[in-house]
Amino acid sequence: MQFHFIPKRASRVNRIETRFGIITRQSIRRGAFSSVKVLIKQIRDYIAHWNTNPKRQGPALRVPAR
Repeated sequence: MQFHFIPKRASRVNRIETRFGIITRQSIRRGAFSSVKVLIKQIRDYIAHWNTNPKRQGPALRVPAR
């Protein structure tokens, strides 16, 4: 018998991993970047574009009020 630890907040971690996967597939894969600064600029430009043209992917994440 094997037991597997599943964190309580795994869904948030999965969303973050999914988001990094989307950035990798759609923005930086097969890219040739001359420096780390150019890579960071590409990622930030992609995120800015994503935020101006959002595409909903499932239920919205609701952050509890504090």
